[in-house]
Parts: sequence; structure tokens; C-alpha cells
Amino acid sequence: MKALPIFNAVGCLFLAGFIVVQWHSTQKIEKDLRASRLNERNVLNEKIEVEQRVVQLQTDVDNFKGIIELMKAEEEAAKKKVADGELLAQQLHTGLSFSSVHLTAMDQAITQQNARLTEQNARISELNSSLVATRKRLDEAIAKLKEAGAQ
Repeated sequence: MKALPIFNAVGCLFLAGFIVVQWHSTQKIEKDLRASRLNERNVLNEKIEVEQRVVQLQTDVDNFKGIIELMKAEEEAAKKKVADGELLAQQLHTGLSFSSVHLTAMDQAITQQNARLTEQNARISELNSSLVATRKRLDEAIAKLKEAGAQ
């Protein structure tokens, strides 16, 4: 019978040791679980941050695409404006060339007209001189006739 209380004490010590080991193991598991949950929260937070960054980057990319499209449209408009300007310049050059040729022809025609007018003025001057001379002779003849008629 003496062995039974010793055996009982050893069993209690064994059970107390087993309880301590289990409690210690449970504490370690709870610590690992808390660390795992904390790690999971950190990972979730990082995931949310990454998703937000992805959304922000996607928005930036969309904005850049819009800006690029706008720049392309502005470039096309500028190219069209330059082409229109070149066409207008070419038309103006053609008009100026035509006008220059036309003005040269007009200048030549005016020069020829001036030459003809100079010739006509010379002939008119000659005819005027001749008319003055003829009138003078006519006046002299009338004066002689009056003198002859008066005598």
C-alpha cells in the first residue's frame, strides 16, 4: 500500500508536467497564431496598398493615354494647318507670279501706249504748227483781200 501513494504522487507529477507541457505548447501555438494573424493583416494591408497603387497607376496610364491622344490630335491639326498654309502660300505664289506677268505685260503695253502717244503728240504738234502756219497765211490772205477789196 505504500507504493500506491507514491505511484499516485508520481502520476500527479506526471499529469502536472503534462499539463505544463501542453500549456506551454498552447502558448507557443497562440503566439504563432497571433504572429500569423499579424502577418496576414500585414499581407492584406500590403495587398490593399498594392491594389490602390495599381488603380492609381492604371489611372495615370489612362491619363497619359488621353494626353498622348490629345497631343496626336494637336499634331495632326498642326500638320493640317501647315499643309493648308503651304497650299495657301503656293496659291499666293501662283497668284503673284500671274500678277507679275500680267503687270509686266501691262507695263509693256503702257510703254507702247506712251510711245504711240508721244508719236501722236509729235504729229499733233506738227499739225498744230502746220495749222498755225496755214491760219497765219489765211489771215494774211484775208488781210490782203480786205486791202484789195478796200482799194
